[in-house]
Amino acid sequence: MKAQLSGAKFKYSCRLDKPVLTKDDYIEELEMRFEESADIWKLTCEHIYGGNGYVVKEGALKNKIKKLEEQIKQMQLLIQRLQAKEAEVAQCLSIIEQLQTKLQEYEECTKKENQKKAVKEGSQKNDAKN
Repeated sequence: MKAQLSGAKFKYSCRLDKPVLTKDDYIEELEMRFEESADIWKLTCEHIYGGNGYVVKEGALKNKIKKLEEQIKQMQLLIQRLQAKEAEVAQCLSIIEQLQTKLQEYEECTKKENQKKAVKEGSQKNDAKN
C-alpha cells in the first residue's frame, strides 16, 4: 500500500483552494509546488549568496574590518613615533634653555670684566695725566 499524506486520491496533494480530483489538477498542483520551491530556492540563494547576499556582505565587512585594524596599527605606530619625536624636541628645548642661561651668564661676566677693564684703563689714564 502506498503512503498518502493528505488522504486524497492523489499522493502529496494538499491544495486548500480547490480539491484535486483529476490528473490535470494534480499536475497543476505539482507544477505550482515546484514553482514555489524554485522561487523559494532562488530567493534564498539571492539573499544568501547573491550580490547583496549575506555571505557577500559578511565577506565585505570582514575585509573592511581587516583594513580598519591595519589602519589602527599604522596610526598607533605613528603615534609612538610622534611621542618619541616629542620627547626629543623637549630634550632639545631643555638644552637650548640651558645654553641660553649659560650665554646670559657669560654675557654678564663679560660685561663685568669690560667694566673692570674700563675702570682700570680710566684710572691708568688719570694716573698718566697726573
